[in-house]
Amino acid sequence: MIKFKNNRYYVRFRRHGQDIMVVTNARNRLEAKRLATNVKFTVKTGNWNVLDGESLQVIARLFQNRGWRIPEEIFPQIRDLIESEITLEDAARLCYQDPLIQTQSSPYRDRLRQCFKHIYKFRGPNIPATAIDVRFVKEYMEYRIKQGAALETVRRERTALAQIFDILIEHQLVDSNPVRLVKWRPNKKFKKERRPFLSLADFQKVLSYLPNFYKPLATLAYYTGARQGEVRCLTFGQLDLEGRMIRLTSADTKEASAKRIPLRKEVMIVLKDVLANRVFNATTDMLFLKDGLPVERQRLKRPWEDARTAVGFPNLRFHDLRHTWKTHAMSMDRGIRMAILGHAGGTHEGYGILTDARLLEAIDSIDFAKEDHSYGV
Repeated sequence: MIKFKNNRYYVRFRRHGQDIMVVTNARNRLEAKRLATNVKFTVKTGNWNVLDGESLQVIARLFQNRGWRIPEEIFPQIRDLIESEITLEDAARLCYQDPLIQTQSSPYRDRLRQCFKHIYKFRGPNIPATAIDVRFVKEYMEYRIKQGAALETVRRERTALAQIFDILIEHQLVDSNPVRLVKWRPNKKFKKERRPFLSLADFQKVLSYLPNFYKPLATLAYYTGARQGEVRCLTFGQLDLEGRMIRLTSADTKEASAKRIPLRKEVMIVLKDVLANRVFNATTDMLFLKDGLPVERQRLKRPWEDARTAVGFPNLRFHDLRHTWKTHAMSMDRGIRMAILGHAGGTHEGYGILTDARLLEAIDSIDFAKEDHSYGV
């Protein structure tokens, strides 16, 4: 099928149940039809001998946009074309579509996309991938540090950029990875020693300035130490009200390991209230909704900034609720605390099982009102 759009001819066809459309440089409909015939025949049969120069260009765009591995038979002919055309955004898309990336957990892939967005903002998404060199990497890290980004965030974005080039090398689109050539060691003078703690009284002040849809999410994070993504994406299947437990699988956590989060009575009251007032939506099983739809990460940023400013804590982050919980939980057994947080790489369960009863006993033992002074926020 030929489609004319924005003064360009597109080849459109179906493959494996998907609609695929790729732009051509055809000057008229007859030429576009010839290209479409060549491309469809080639993709279907794997016979690359029918391709002329213009057909090769269409094939190059097709394989590049879909993230398909380029056949060795035609790679030498289209290598220069792809190298000159592939942009940072194209390369990031190719990386994200890699089968190994797709097997990672949803939170991991969300963080990877977020890293890509920050990298785009430095020089734009359309910068040629071949223009990214060691100097680009160094200037980007300096730029992010001056912006106030945490060193761990800079490290994560640097790793994301390195992953992009690893995939480009795998597809034989570049010869080297400039990120791997930058031996970066964080400068201690840039390290920010933040030890945030938000008292229960101050948390309730922040809570009073948050919109109604936001309050249950923040409350759950404060009393459980769960990450924002774990709270925001909580589903009915993960919630065990009778057992007072949230049960997450390896696909639901940053560590890619299952964990259980015990719930205090304060949290149970909030969750039951959410369930009682929740409008049924057959399209999602997520617990927390806004306007009948799952709460997107971006919609949590502005309300939080407004609330923290109103209370007088301009540097307070949502993740500081997790740090606060860690401080509250210092009174419990370290192995139990690490298991609830999800840092289960130790040996605390090596010789026994942490029962639900022990986890519930531990969470109920915390006195969240004991500390009445906030600091580091």
